Amino acid sequence: MKVLAIGSTFDLPEVYIFAGLVECGVSVEAVVSSDSRLVEKLEGFGIRCTVLDFRSKFDVRAILSLRRILKSGDFDILHCLTARAVSNTLVASVGLRAKRIAYRGTSGRDSRLSPASWMTFLNPGIHKIICVSNAVRSFMSTMVPASKLTTIYKGHDIKWYQAKGVVELSEFGIPQGAFVVACVANMRPVKGVQHLLKALRDIPPETNIRVLLIGEVRKSADMQELEDPAIAPRVHLAGFRADVGAILSRCQAFVLPSISREGLPKAMMEALAIGVPTIVTDVGGMPEVVTHLKNGLVVPPADSGAIAKAILSLHADPELAKTLGAAGQRSIVETFNVANSVEATLAVYRSLCP
Repeated sequence: MKVLAIGSTFDLPEVYIFAGLVECGVSVEAVVSSDSRLVEKLEGFGIRCTVLDFRSKFDVRAILSLRRILKSGDFDILHCLTARAVSNTLVASVGLRAKRIAYRGTSGRDSRLSPASWMTFLNPGIHKIICVSNAVRSFMSTMVPASKLTTIYKGHDIKWYQAKGVVELSEFGIPQGAFVVACVANMRPVKGVQHLLKALRDIPPETNIRVLLIGEVRKSADMQELEDPAIAPRVHLAGFRADVGAILSRCQAFVLPSISREGLPKAMMEALAIGVPTIVTDVGGMPEVVTHLKNGLVVPPADSGAIAKAILSLHADPELAKTLGAAGQRSIVETFNVANSVEATLAVYRSLCP
């Protein structure tokens, strides 16, 4: 079986899923963007990479280049990892025998009334849509036949996140001995970070609980709490960091307070894999992974009071925090691991190309 993985930067789970497929005897090649940092890792697993940037959902230059790749490769499966990969591949592969698979990582945005949606996930030329969670699958089932949909969790491996080097939290202005609650996200409104910040109003300053935001933060109407003198001194900004794992390993808790459209957030999976006690909202695929009081804490979305209560419960009960952190890591090892993702993906391929 010959597969072309068509994406952009590729993340670690994607790299290792395709590496695992190679180990299973699948021939895999990849189309990557010019800013991908994992090309060497892909090629190290025997996956030949071609650099091709999709500048839009209908990029004539890219379509012509991709058409040449497809015709010379005679692929059985075209596995598209982004919306732009889907739309350009649908055009480039017209008349070819390959089966087309689309990866879907979020809910929302698509609509039967949107022409853009028919260029991608609603297009009848898609043979299968791999949804990253049942929440995404449920959303897509309102527009796409159920027979086209399957859920495959994007598995992780705890070895990826073993800290390399040491990060001192004092670098971010955090005082020694603080109970540090991390949030890793691109700070968009749907991530609900404003509700995490509001939670500090219900957390006494004497607890020495600090919030560390990792990722790009834009001060806007949605983040006005950063100007609140009762909140701002207890919030620390790390900005974008490549060493997220090393930072999280020094934190006492992780919170992802999303309010909508989550599929299976990488930051949550990373925190679980590292063993950081994790608090998430009951949104998207997050409660499919985190079960309240089993391997983390689940709170309602947009509820700063509930977030504060959850943080305080971990602060007040170190044994609970330790138990939940260990259980979260165990859930990655036993269930949400990359080996299961490889097995499920291979089953999809075989169903399309028996």
